[in-house]
Amino acid sequence: MCGITGVINARGRIDSTEICRKMSEAIAHRGPDGDGYWCNINSTVALAHRRLSIIDLSSSADQPMFVAGRYTIVFNGEIYNYLELKKILIEYGYSFLTESDTEVLVAMYQHYGVQCLDYLDGMFAFVLYDQLEDLIFISRDRFGEKPFYYSIDNDIFYFSSEIKSFWKIGLPKIVDDEMLGYFLHYAQVHHPHNNSKTFFKNIIKLKPAHYLFGTPQNLFKASQIQYWRLPENRDTSYDSLSEKEIFNKFYILFETSVKRRLRSDVPVGSSLSGGLDSSSVVCMIHQLKRESNISQSTFSARFPGFVKDEGNFMKFVIDATNTSAFFAFPDKEGFLSNFSTMVFHQDEPFGSGSIYAQFEVMRLAKEKSVTVLLDGQGADEMLGGYSYYRDTLNAQNFVHSLGPQVSPNTPPMSARQMLKAFIKSKAPGILDVYRGLKIKSASGIIYSPYSKEFSYFLKKLKSPYPNHTSLYEHLRHDLTSGNLEDLLRYADRNSMAHSREVRLPFLNHQLVEFVLALNDSYKINGEWTKWVQRKSMSRIMPNEITWRKDKIGYEPPQQSWMDDIDFKERVMDSKNILFKNGIINKREKEMTPTSAGSNQRGDNSWAYLMSGVLFE
Repeated sequence: MCGITGVINARGRIDSTEICRKMSEAIAHRGPDGDGYWCNINSTVALAHRRLSIIDLSSSADQPMFVAGRYTIVFNGEIYNYLELKKILIEYGYSFLTESDTEVLVAMYQHYGVQCLDYLDGMFAFVLYDQLEDLIFISRDRFGEKPFYYSIDNDIFYFSSEIKSFWKIGLPKIVDDEMLGYFLHYAQVHHPHNNSKTFFKNIIKLKPAHYLFGTPQNLFKASQIQYWRLPENRDTSYDSLSEKEIFNKFYILFETSVKRRLRSDVPVGSSLSGGLDSSSVVCMIHQLKRESNISQSTFSARFPGFVKDEGNFMKFVIDATNTSAFFAFPDKEGFLSNFSTMVFHQDEPFGSGSIYAQFEVMRLAKEKSVTVLLDGQGADEMLGGYSYYRDTLNAQNFVHSLGPQVSPNTPPMSARQMLKAFIKSKAPGILDVYRGLKIKSASGIIYSPYSKEFSYFLKKLKSPYPNHTSLYEHLRHDLTSGNLEDLLRYADRNSMAHSREVRLPFLNHQLVEFVLALNDSYKINGEWTKWVQRKSMSRIMPNEITWRKDKIGYEPPQQSWMDDIDFKERVMDSKNILFKNGIINKREKEMTPTSAGSNQRGDNSWAYLMSGVLFE
């Protein structure tokens, strides 16, 4: 886990190395264990690296790394199956000078070319330069766990793990109106129709499961190429398996994924929220470590006295696995004092104050000298864990109500469910669009908060709500171009703010491909979500976790935090900025902010706060 930056320019007309140094300084928090710089003889390619040592702690694994006399690489992330790949490469005659996964990655490219990506189980963003062929290969992992941004200015290609590097070298900071509109009006943190866009013009995101390939002379014109995708239609090849076979296969795939993600030369722990997903990870680690009698460490956020505190559920898992449990207690004072720091690290808006809980968990892990944390993200998008997936399944079944039921284990719908399903099947997102058109004040008055010019602009935005005709299609979308990448961005920045690494066992692509191929009833079965996970993990998890129906996660008492006068002043400052930039009208600028919970929109005060920061 590291940070990478670089400059690629066709004519070598600038001091690329010095620019690299400035960009790298902006992300020093990503790699406190070392930094390195390299520039080719023609000054057309300059690379910089900040190292957080995880595998092979020796200096021989430092980056930029030079391999076989022709390849130079800067790499951020982990290749979890590097030992298996290394064994194959050795059989082909390759030899290795380090114990790092970075050297294995270069050898994979040397042997397979760009097709090496097909073999990788990992999270990664890397830039590899072949000096002999004068070729540059840039790629990002399948789900977007590791970030990669680039900007093209005067035919010069700049790249970095974080956006703040571009401001360090004076590139223009211009807010993208479309992204701002989707965020303010629809609460979207990503562009719903173009996953390469960011909140800033001329700052481009390399999309998950994509790569760039070219020479220093033409890279700035290169198109992003997709190397992996989930099938458009469900693969039915597993339909012949029995339930027992399916549950066993899920268990084995998940076990393998967890086992690989435990590979490390530094201490590894887990983030435990008390929910089904993080508990599955902790219980699987317990199974894998039983023979060693080594107690694992877990890190959790608690909110004593708050109705959504999950301490009781955490205790079930802690007692069952005999973990060394550590707790953070995020509160209003800490939230307010750390707010600016979180904004700095995130670079772009975040949806609520809930990420502060994760921020504090990562701080706690650092205090306890645990460098790597496993977490349960990705399971909801793969297994249908959110309530709106049931809405999609109901809509799907409603459309097919005159014929065979798509999901026979789904119970009959109530009249209200049928009406909601009918609306969703005919006009997806229409209810959400309607709710976003106006805002209700504290006194109950409904009004438009935007300026006439911005209101006109908002009307031209294409609806962000896709027409999901099936549960499979909905899950496929969310795994590859939906909200998951937002959550991955939050996790990456929160962990890197404290120089920690997060690993996500549910995002092993073979596990995802398998689960997506299963019949809908293995995701949502009657009243139960995540059916295949519950049944597969029931052998190793406490019943109180396996069969709990409520879903909370790290949800803090944000509403009470927002009631603080200092926080309201921050909101008013942002509203003044938005008014000056022609976004909101005078009436809205003067309206006193109201508070809202993490999953509530309220009067849009949180969105105003985040949007105003963009212009600073």
